[in-house]
Amino acid sequence: MKKRIESENWNFKFDTNKKKFKNIKYRFLYFFEKLTGIRPFEYSNYIKI
Repeated sequence: MKKRIESENWNFKFDTNKKKFKNIKYRFLYFFEKLTGIRPFEYSNYIKI
């Protein structure tokens, strides 16, 4: 199977400039996270120490 996968020529390039968002809220949250590294209003069930 590994040989078969290697024989495929898969090049995945994700361009964030062409990224489609459902509404303005998701667009704002995405770019806010890219700038600050913080994702507001995201649930996490752990505490960073």
